[in-house]
Amino acid sequence: MAHVLIVDADLVERERMVKLLSHAGYHCHVLSRGHDALRLVDAGKIDAVFTELMLIDLNGLQVVEWIRDRHPKIPTVLITGRGNEDIAAEALQKGACSYIPKRRMEQDLLRTVENILGLKTADRRIQHLAHCWIGGETVFELDNTVEVIPPLVAHLQDQLQLLRFGDDSTLMRIGVALTEALENAVYHGNLELSSELRRGDGTAWVREHQRRRGLVPYRDRKVLVTARLSRELCDVTIRDQGPGFDPKKLPDPTDNANLESVSGRGVYLIRMLMDEITYNDCGNQIRLVKRWPPVETPK
Repeated sequence: MAHVLIVDADLVERERMVKLLSHAGYHCHVLSRGHDALRLVDAGKIDAVFTELMLIDLNGLQVVEWIRDRHPKIPTVLITGRGNEDIAAEALQKGACSYIPKRRMEQDLLRTVENILGLKTADRRIQHLAHCWIGGETVFELDNTVEVIPPLVAHLQDQLQLLRFGDDSTLMRIGVALTEALENAVYHGNLELSSELRRGDGTAWVREHQRRRGLVPYRDRKVLVTARLSRELCDVTIRDQGPGFDPKKLPDPTDNANLESVSGRGVYLIRMLMDEITYNDCGNQIRLVKRWPPVETPK
């Protein structure tokens, strides 16, 4: 059973998260003070941390940065409230691997924890070959079964670690970005599911997802993944066979006018976690690039 730490000064929000996670089988630790959270993480009993921005003694950004420096293998997620979504960008820069708006807790919490813990526990193998391999290209053709996404992402992380590309935090963040992009390719690309279906309890989303997986033309579409990996570069192209979209029309999740929007968060995460993303002209292909060592941004 995975141990998840929730750090939030708001009793109601803590109870809401505990209810969602405990029903899914996670063991929850609940604290309201940042310093107490850091001591518990130091004790070595925590697999993932979800922290609010405003705590009694510290702020969530300090917690994120501290865990990144001392325990880079432990993923952290920032919980954002109304009016501070722009802080998510700073949290991602400081080492968080994702963020969840409070208004999206019921829809995004379980999906996020499942993704980050799946990436965290990826099997690390054949390390003795690290000094021999300098890079290469691999190509995958996926159907619309999202269950194949975690093992594919774990495989690419294994390859990057074998190449000695990045640190644990970097590999985790790449994994989150790739997962978001691959899920977008399946759900929104090949199956053409609207984000609006996620509103409410998500029943409409699940029902339509299952229906389209068995319908022509959706069921026959594939996702093509091309990964070019080396000791200095992670370059992954993901192409679906849907009609594409215009990424410029996605709402900015940090704009207060879009607080209730259910779309745009995934692409925003990808942009913040990778060094570069580009789309083809019709919008059914995304290229994600990460470099190592990191390129410093000119001041």
